[in-house]
Amino acid sequence: MLVKKLKNILENILLENDTKKIDHISEFQNLVWNDDTINDKILNDLLTSIAYDLDFYQPNQIKRKESNSYYDNVDLHNLIKKSLIEMEKITNNNKN
Repeated sequence: MLVKKLKNILENILLENDTKKIDHISEFQNLVWNDDTINDKILNDLLTSIAYDLDFYQPNQIKRKESNSYYDNVDLHNLIKKSLIEMEKITNNNKN
């Protein structure tokens, strides 16, 4: 199932080095933006929002100073943890 794969990608981002994180972020974004199988509007909106927010992850401290929109590993970790919780809530509600 796509949602499970997306959760796994987010979990892997938390475990990887900066280069691999960026690769996983791109994979997540491509899956979300190029998939039309998720019919749940709330879940789809959440995934789209996460994919968009991931665009602003910048591991390089110097480059991060170029924009207040960029964020670091701590904020990335918080975003992903929060997102995984929200995804779990939505998918659990859909099971009921």
